[in-house]
Amino acid sequence: MNGYFTQLDTYPYSKAKRTFSVAAAGLLVIRFVQIVFAYALSDTVGGLFPDFASGSYFRWFINYVPFYFVAIPVYLLLTSYFPKAERKRTSPLRFADWIKLLAISYTLIYAGNVIGVSVSSVLSKAFGKNVVNPVAEALDGENVFLMFLIVGILAPVFEELVFRKAMIDRLSLYGEKTAMIFSGVCFGLFHGNFAQGFYAAFLGIFFGYIYLRTGKIRYTVALHMFINSVSVIQSHFLPDLDKLFDILDTENVSQTTELLKRWLSDNALGLSVVIPISFGCVVLGVFGLVTLIRHKKHVYFNRALLEIPKGKAGNVAWLNAGAVLFLLYCGFEMVYSIIGSLFQKRGNFVSRPFYGLAF
Repeated sequence: MNGYFTQLDTYPYSKAKRTFSVAAAGLLVIRFVQIVFAYALSDTVGGLFPDFASGSYFRWFINYVPFYFVAIPVYLLLTSYFPKAERKRTSPLRFADWIKLLAISYTLIYAGNVIGVSVSSVLSKAFGKNVVNPVAEALDGENVFLMFLIVGILAPVFEELVFRKAMIDRLSLYGEKTAMIFSGVCFGLFHGNFAQGFYAAFLGIFFGYIYLRTGKIRYTVALHMFINSVSVIQSHFLPDLDKLFDILDTENVSQTTELLKRWLSDNALGLSVVIPISFGCVVLGVFGLVTLIRHKKHVYFNRALLEIPKGKAGNVAWLNAGAVLFLLYCGFEMVYSIIGSLFQKRGNFVSRPFYGLAF
């Protein structure tokens, strides 16, 4: 059969399921290793350097040092024992291609945000309290250079190595489309909250397709870095919108006008940065939608050496021990994220370790 399987062949279902199971279970290993090392560092470093332990930098240190430099290398080692699909490399992307890919990325971000905000709105009405965005809470008031290092550089590099390089290289042996969707959905779920989950999944699927067609992880890393860095800038310069809403709710018109003038003056720098960037992102999003519609007919997937027989991909990818445990854990994390945002005061939400928060 020239190395390919059809439904008439004896397909190695157990081997395929085991590969998907380990890929998903490995993400739980990342969380477990992160938590264990975070608590160990918290007790050890906190005992030796109590002054450092009381600062906000310590919170980031005990969570992301173990996450990026211990837990993720463990995952890469764990998956390295599985065979990889051959990846054909293409010629370098042109600048126009970069713009198109970036534009489509923002289209998917806005689409995912609409769904995420809608879900959060429903939950807020159901519980009678606002569901806080844990990402905004985590970034609020933090050192911008630290945020660029963690969110703008480390997160894109390590997350792309896990969800695109390690995962797709192994899973695409059983089907490119299945690997792309599985890794993208896992990427969204791994963020552990509704605010990021939908757009992260959309981006993960799109980045997966880019990697499948180019064979070069640096393209998705660069896109990821750009998007995350823009988010850091917007978060750092974003004006106090809660105060603006309070001003607009003021019944006295003359008082509202005076307070509004003062607010605009106090936030002039932030507005001068955020408004042009936000407008540019919206323009990119619109252009991305047009580009996506025009080029959707060019989307294709190569047949894999061990392509899962038609109609069996969902069963193989998700109905295995590792994937089921991962889905259950991610469901718990999202519920925990909602409960935390509902019943903790604003500003204290990230006082716990960021175990469910990826960027």
